[in-house]
Amino acid sequence: MVTTTDADAGTQANSIKNKIAQELETVRNKFADSGMDDVLDEMLALFLNEKRQIFRHLQDSVRIRDARALAAAAHRLKGTFLSLELASLTGLVLEIESQALSPNPDWMLISHLLEEVEFATELFPKRPELNKPDHKGIA
Repeated sequence: MVTTTDADAGTQANSIKNKIAQELETVRNKFADSGMDDVLDEMLALFLNEKRQIFRHLQDSVRIRDARALAAAAHRLKGTFLSLELASLTGLVLEIESQALSPNPDWMLISHLLEEVEFATELFPKRPELNKPDHKGIA
């Protein structure tokens, strides 16, 4: 039997965090290069405004073992991350959705994946417009 130590979990979390940070930078550069960085900022701001409610709904669905509600919420969140072109988060949420749709969801795995997704979204800029290279404000 393979067990995960706290050190392994920390290493895995840092790996995911680094991957998401790289993806965010790549996406920001892509949007900026096409003159659409304002669109990205608006998309991130919309997500951040709804983030608490989204995760509360996901967590409540896990807590009461409502697989149907969880699958629907995960599906919506997956669409958000697809729109933001964040492959790592999309993959994690896809796994949550797949587990929720399975005949016997692994609720422990789902809880772990949900924690990873929520942790990773802490990397999102709190005020996206302040991350622009030419912004004169204080972050």
